[in-house]
Amino acid sequence: LAQPQEQLINDEEDNSIIFGDYGTYFAAKSRAQQEEDDQYLTWDHQRRVEQGLSPELPKLFEGCIIHVNGHTRPGIQTLHKLIILYGGKFIHHLSSKGAATHVIASRLTPRKEIEFRNYKVVRPEWVTESIEQGKKLKWSDYSVIKVDYGQKRLPFEEQETKPINDVMMDEAIDAKHPDFLKMFFTKSRLHHLSTWKSDLRAEFLAVALNQAKEKKLQKREKPSIKVIMHVDFDCFFATASALKHPEIDFKTTPVCVSHGGNKGNSSADIASCNYVCRKYGVKNGMWVRSAKKLCPELVCLDYDFPTYDKISKQFYNILVDLKPDCVFPVSIDEALLDISSLVDEFESVESVEKLCSELRSKVFDITKCSVSTGCSNNVLLAKLALRHAKPDGQFYLHDDITDFLRDINVRDLPGTGYAIENKLIQEVYPHSTETNDRVTVDDLLKIDKMRLIKIFGMKTGSKLFDYARGNDDTSIDISENPQEFMRKSVSIDVNWGIRFDTIEQVDTFLFNLGKEMSERLAKLNMCALQMTLKILKRAKDAPIEPPKYLGCGKCDALSKSSKFGVPTDEFRSFGTEARSLFRHIGCDPFELRGVSLSVAKLVSKDQVGNQKRLPFKKVDFETFKKQKLENSSPEKSYEPVPEIPKEVDIEVFNALPIEIQMELKEELRRRRIPLNPQTPQKDR
Repeated sequence: LAQPQEQLINDEEDNSIIFGDYGTYFAAKSRAQQEEDDQYLTWDHQRRVEQGLSPELPKLFEGCIIHVNGHTRPGIQTLHKLIILYGGKFIHHLSSKGAATHVIASRLTPRKEIEFRNYKVVRPEWVTESIEQGKKLKWSDYSVIKVDYGQKRLPFEEQETKPINDVMMDEAIDAKHPDFLKMFFTKSRLHHLSTWKSDLRAEFLAVALNQAKEKKLQKREKPSIKVIMHVDFDCFFATASALKHPEIDFKTTPVCVSHGGNKGNSSADIASCNYVCRKYGVKNGMWVRSAKKLCPELVCLDYDFPTYDKISKQFYNILVDLKPDCVFPVSIDEALLDISSLVDEFESVESVEKLCSELRSKVFDITKCSVSTGCSNNVLLAKLALRHAKPDGQFYLHDDITDFLRDINVRDLPGTGYAIENKLIQEVYPHSTETNDRVTVDDLLKIDKMRLIKIFGMKTGSKLFDYARGNDDTSIDISENPQEFMRKSVSIDVNWGIRFDTIEQVDTFLFNLGKEMSERLAKLNMCALQMTLKILKRAKDAPIEPPKYLGCGKCDALSKSSKFGVPTDEFRSFGTEARSLFRHIGCDPFELRGVSLSVAKLVSKDQVGNQKRLPFKKVDFETFKKQKLENSSPEKSYEPVPEIPKEVDIEVFNALPIEIQMELKEELRRRRIPLNPQTPQKDR
């Protein structure tokens, strides 16, 4: 639970507490804890009201004063939260034998059993199952302390204990659990989605590359007109998932895809929603519970990966059969095509419109999903034309380009986010206090190139200057430089369930993450030369436990990178380097909320395998062992090797040329090895 720093400081500086005065100290600590609990309950009440939930939870544990002893599942933080939310009082310290009405423990040592023999000692399931069933269950059914061996037992038949539901079981497992990563990757839809997308895109990229190479071999005249087509499915996941639900009218019913089901209080993210949802303000990435508040009629469908895979492959087969100059896979449901050679230069507009219409009809006939197309003379304008065409439409931007661009929001330009927009707002409206100011391309045209470069740097400033004028030299011809379009990095992101108490737990987790990275590179037949560790650290003003259980909440992102001496896929190298980077970042394990491990500068294993080696002859071990025994002489003695001095000899150091001294000083400084301060140095 959130602990205000001011309160902790006041406790430490309280002059009424003297050394050894444990009673006053624990009384103040208990008082501070109750104030924190009250603050948390107030915050949770406001949160539930804002999210449209019931503001009050049932007071199941009213009158109960509960203490947690030892390691439990769920952990003490979760139990603390549940107890106070459902009307109970939580205490960290037992000030007296009668301070608590209940003690929660998973097990007790023999001595603890004697100490707590007069307490109601219950298992953690008493709390979780009481909440699950909506009533306070009998504590004796969950008692930890058994009756004495000599005491007779009534002959009641044992009944199987009802297991905790899947949600509670999932909540009990965080990153400290040895099988956490395995379970996370198995159940994480986001992980499945991202890896599946990458693998499928790589497959299509290989097909497109082969076709582009074949096109290069065919000698053709260069087309006089350049036409780039951007084709994209309309709300792909929602449309594809709805195919198995013919009872749903997709054009009038708000439909989304999420693994949260139709539960109104789900905190699952919406992966995709149709255009009916968007009329209500529902967006991709929104929580289901928030979307339900905006649109109570929202229908949530589950993921259907086999269908996505099937439709995506059909889609790319259609594009390849079109035989364009090149196909560039953007994602599993989106691609860029160069159709210049397919366009009749004398009737370009009619030709492009016909190509788009035929392509859209063919895709719909085969996949039963609609696509939109945008065409123009470069990638930038094709993307903007596609935005204009959606949903289920087509648009060819070939004239009046300047007028078309003027009213476009800068945020709609590719690669332009909040940071760039905010800087432009400050530049265009320096004295404005309005929060709804927007910057258009027309505003961007009024800023000269040197000013943009000064604000954003050479690369981004030049790009914005060109974009405002409709210029873009981005190439989608993957045959020109295949390596440029191949996979450049592999990353593993875990931002749920990250909770640690010690650095040893973090080390174990990072080492396991290194194993996972090694396995992924092995599947790709790649080695990596660079590693980056990015962590999410709980923000200073963020509560310890965010609204989403075991989520990351509000965090600060920190990262460090390093390079390996040679390309590697060795998991020990990844694990060791990740541990080192974590220590360089310097984050308290308790504050860690997310971990991302990524490797870059990928090299094929075949290239690494071709590295030349010194021509040492292989020696049979048994032969070598025999020769060693024959050559050894027990009479022969050796002088001990003199120990290498651990201190720098100042006299020798001062005798060196000044250039070498400077190099040595720099190296010693880098290694943090000081010159011996006790050794007198010569005056120069």
